[in-house]
Amino acid sequence: MADAKVLEGQKWVNATYAGVSGYVKCPENGQTGWSTMNSFIMGLQHELGISPVVASFGEATMSKLEAYKDISDADQNKNIRRIIRYGLFCKGYWGESGDTFNADALESMKQNMGIWQNGQDAYNRSVQAKVFKALLTMDAYVVVAGGTEKIRGIQQWLNGRYWEKSAYYIGPCDGLYSRDVQKSLVIALQYEMGIASPNGNFGPGTQAALKNHTLAEGATGIIVNLFTAACVFNEPVPVGDAGVRTAFTSTFSSNITEYVKLFQEFSYLPQKNRQG
Repeated sequence: MADAKVLEGQKWVNATYAGVSGYVKCPENGQTGWSTMNSFIMGLQHELGISPVVASFGEATMSKLEAYKDISDADQNKNIRRIIRYGLFCKGYWGESGDTFNADALESMKQNMGIWQNGQDAYNRSVQAKVFKALLTMDAYVVVAGGTEKIRGIQQWLNGRYWEKSAYYIGPCDGLYSRDVQKSLVIALQYEMGIASPNGNFGPGTQAALKNHTLAEGATGIIVNLFTAACVFNEPVPVGDAGVRTAFTSTFSSNITEYVKLFQEFSYLPQKNRQG
């Protein structure tokens, strides 16, 4: 089904950047998709002085945006404001009309992302580089079909705690456990263990560091949060009719111990009373 505002954005971006070196037109069908987001990315690159433009939000785009500044709804570049406006429409928020964007809608999106900050109006109502990158993706920040509020809560927690760290980018909050969510979890774990260059790969360095962070019943803290997040992502353990589920928590309780034992049994792993 076509969306009139998405169609308006597709027509605008194609008409505005048709003559730009490297620009690829998106379909004008009123349907959000990667081709539309990529056209907005290329339009943004042109506004930032990148040439030729490419259908990728890479390090050059991020670097230019970080040097630009946080973008408010009164920013001097009306085309950048329009790209934000249409990005919001593509995400399902009311982007506003004219040459600006709806700062209230931006706040709502940040709340859904888990990065809204109480009392920080200037921050909440402006677009930072990583927020712009997230805006121009196909990630959802509300629960989608098959997702759960439980997983979404963990996704929001990860974003809120880590999004400003250099190796971490704002992830989806759609309630679905995915490869991107797993990578975000590993990056968070690497930061908490003091690994010098977090990259989301569960390699030998991460495995070696984990040996120094053994968890047992009664343990508390962020590492427990991250471990129980992984437990939730892998639930339920198929025991009984409904399966066994667990909780996202900072305390390694007896219930977590029981879940781990059942998971180890189901996975044909040696049973332990701890993780590590």
